[in-house]
Amino acid sequence: MRIRHDYHRLDEEQRQRFVGALLALKDDGRYDAYVHIYQRATCWARRGPALLPWNRQLLLRFEQDLRSVEPDVSLPYWDFTSDRSSQSTLWNDDFMGGDGRPHDGMVLTGAFATEAGAWPLADDGFLVRRLGHDPVARDLPTTEDLEHALDAAEYDMAPWDASAPDGFRNRIEGWVRGPALHNRVHAWVGGTMARDRAPDDPLFWLVHAFIDKKWSDWQRRHPGAEYVPKGEGPAGHNLDDTLWPWNGGDRPEAVPPFDGAPEQVRPRDLLDHRVLGYAYDTDPDLGGGPTTTRAIGEEEPTMTTLAVGEEEPPMTTLAVGEEQPPGPTTTAEGEEEPTMTTLAVGEEEPPMTTLAVGEEQPPGPTTTAEGEEEPTMTTLAVGEEEPPMTTQAVGEEQPPGPTTAVEGEQEPPMTTLAVGEEASPVTTAAEGEEQPGPGGGGGRGPFGAF
Repeated sequence: MRIRHDYHRLDEEQRQRFVGALLALKDDGRYDAYVHIYQRATCWARRGPALLPWNRQLLLRFEQDLRSVEPDVSLPYWDFTSDRSSQSTLWNDDFMGGDGRPHDGMVLTGAFATEAGAWPLADDGFLVRRLGHDPVARDLPTTEDLEHALDAAEYDMAPWDASAPDGFRNRIEGWVRGPALHNRVHAWVGGTMARDRAPDDPLFWLVHAFIDKKWSDWQRRHPGAEYVPKGEGPAGHNLDDTLWPWNGGDRPEAVPPFDGAPEQVRPRDLLDHRVLGYAYDTDPDLGGGPTTTRAIGEEEPTMTTLAVGEEEPPMTTLAVGEEQPPGPTTTAEGEEEPTMTTLAVGEEEPPMTTLAVGEEQPPGPTTTAEGEEEPTMTTLAVGEEEPPMTTQAVGEEQPPGPTTAVEGEQEPPMTTLAVGEEASPVTTAAEGEEQPGPGGGGGRGPFGAF
């Protein structure tokens, strides 16, 4: 999965490759096709619910063309709410170039300067920028402006245009409390970016990649919100409407799709950027695979996290249908570590530890003398101070116990006491009488053009 990065994270070589790919697309004519599509797609590219999915498809196709020139290139983005200075490295000569000259706005620095000869505009003219000169956009949007957009509970609402009273799409586009966010950036850069052929300025792609990123961030913040309208909106903006020009349609005019065959791409197909093969550098799931957040209008993902402390062991996260992986057994919080040996699944049983009556727990296993019967292992229940069962090794001296025998009689069976049980009164058998058995015990186991 390719990653789209904040441009600050690009090293010098990555910047050069990105700029080189842009120049290559301009040289072979493919770049200008995107300018013309954007210029004609006012009905879909701006002022309506399809803005965000349409923008995502445009970015996706443009990125594919960039990668046909430079396979390792991905679109970078510009966070214009935190990087708000006209002196930022964004405007360096080795990247986007700087502001335009005072009297006509012509950009004179960088690879896209008209005088450099490599960046003729799609409809003639030269690249113009007037940073911060528009009286309605003297400065760039703030992080507070962005938070206001991300807090919107609904994606969009009727009448599904710039006059919609609220919704994330209208907030991020910049019509609510406008000019704001997307619209404000176009106006602040000015010149070419403030016209209906804004992609003629390569900065366009960094701005719109950030808008795409913020859509995915909003989806994560509001996993239950759905794309609307689903059928009640204007043509081209509903969930299952196909998008121009990739559908080969004739509105607003017939424009052959880039690959020569119609592609029936719909907003429904563009709701989750990860499905489209890319991620952003701040995505929480850069490892790929199913995610724990739901894209708008999609079904719940296939990742399941089990509650710790139920039947599955703590700290275990299982994908649905997977078997429980092997792992250690842990004690409950606050309890002492038990003295029994805990085996990982598949390990062999370690030697048993056997205590003679009255002996302390040895640091390692105890073995019996040659010929003696293997003693029973002593296991402590978690948190108990005494072992649940006392076993005397064969051949050891008989300690004081609850049962004694008359001289000459056979040694009676050993009495085993449950933890905390009192010994029964001593029983003495008369000669010839049958010895009684032992007791038992058990363990517990922007405005206009843009």
